Amino acid sequence: MVNGLLAAAWQRLHKKLLFLAVILGGAVACSVVLYPLALLLLQHLPPSYRGLLELDGGPTEALAVLRHSAASIPLLSNAWLFIAVEVAQVLLAPIPGTILGLAAGFLFGFWKGMALSLVGLTIGTTLAMGIGRLFGEHAVRRFVSKRLMERFDDLVQRGGLWGFFMIFLLPALPDDAVCFLAGLSRLPLGRLVAVAILGRLPGHAVLTFVGATADENAHVALGVFVVAMVLAVFVWLFEEQLLIVLKRYVGRTS
Repeated sequence: MVNGLLAAAWQRLHKKLLFLAVILGGAVACSVVLYPLALLLLQHLPPSYRGLLELDGGPTEALAVLRHSAASIPLLSNAWLFIAVEVAQVLLAPIPGTILGLAAGFLFGFWKGMALSLVGLTIGTTLAMGIGRLFGEHAVRRFVSKRLMERFDDLVQRGGLWGFFMIFLLPALPDDAVCFLAGLSRLPLGRLVAVAILGRLPGHAVLTFVGATADENAHVALGVFVVAMVLAVFVWLFEEQLLIVLKRYVGRTS
């Protein structure tokens, strides 16, 4: 039985590694193909855009100019609109949360970006959990796939606040979907929202920091981002094993 479980785990890991290799290979191939095309298009860009790409300060100065330009566009610098997009990201996931975290820091700076992100996340998380709590499993199925519901069923039925905290803390896990599922649990809604926000706080702080410092200390921002992405890929690769550990913990504490 143990050999069968190990074989199944290796098969899942092998599939993920193969998928990751295909993605990286595709990215490299696209870069090779698109680079000559980008050089050609550069010659035909308007002088203002071409100048942005050819600044003496390199990418750092270009990002600074881009930040200044974005700040002058009301649609991009509107705090209420950003909060609305963050709420929609939790409920409908039209935009990856990683991009929004970077955008928060880039457009508003670290502290304001963090505040806006937390407001949007709190509203979106509360609404998602409220849907699960008020309307039950039938409504949650409209937002969460059957496969995800089955994978997290034990945590929903028997999981405590610590189990949910770990799901929200670890990167690459489907925490937006878990918001809906958490509403199906018997745990107090207020505590669930608090746990979700606390768990998401470190990851969003990293992303906001990277976005806020991209044009000031690009090397530090890039280093932090790479470490965060490596951790996210690690969690994604061993997601099943981590869930097994969490379920065992839930089983011991329930």
